[in-house]
Amino acid sequence: MKQVIAQNGKSRMTVQALKEKVTNLQTDMDMAMQKKDFQKCQSLQQELDCKNEELSRRDLSMEDATKRGLQLQVSLRFRFKGLFLFFSHTLS
Repeated sequence: MKQVIAQNGKSRMTVQALKEKVTNLQTDMDMAMQKKDFQKCQSLQQELDCKNEELSRRDLSMEDATKRGLQLQVSLRFRFKGLFLFFSHTLS
């Protein structure tokens, strides 16, 4: 399982490894609930929430990825246009 540590300290797993981690966390959570270990449940739930959030950002359909790419292009164009206008007026 390939895992790379990002600069922000969070682990960056492949999408498949992330899905496996979520499944394992859910299993661990079920076991902790059966044992009524609520402190462990809380810890596992926090980790599960983080992994699910990361998975929702990274596991995209082709349509969603295309939509995000187009939104990013438009956003960047407006930002660069704004910067260009700002500097053109500042330098005039």
